[in-house]
Amino acid sequence: RAITKAEERFFSECDTSDVPVIAVFTKFDALWDDAYGQLKSAGLSRRECLIGAPERAREIFANAKIWDRLCETKYPPKDSVCLAEMGKDSANCKPLLESTTSSLGEESMQMLLISTQRTNMTLCIEYAVKR
Repeated sequence: RAITKAEERFFSECDTSDVPVIAVFTKFDALWDDAYGQLKSAGLSRRECLIGAPERAREIFANAKIWDRLCETKYPPKDSVCLAEMGKDSANCKPLLESTTSSLGEESMQMLLISTQRTNMTLCIEYAVKR
């Protein structure tokens, strides 16, 4: 779905300068069906469609210019994340954690978040090396 009026109003009227806001696009995998259909119509095999659908979905999303519209608001989000397959046990929250960490800005706040991520040692190591 596109951005709702309430979401547009939030980013146009709510000064979030002290709190980094991340636009989280959930159910991104819903675009995979459209992407699959487009690739299938272009003559690709089933396997090629399955492999290419996530990338084509990113293109569809980019062409919709949703992120561009949010960035043009008075108080745009600091970052965005597209999440897919979050209903599965193997759901990957790493992009959200990375975006949240980098959006915090202050190193002490980043370290506080990272220190709570005991289960995500990769993130801890990445930010330790960066610092």
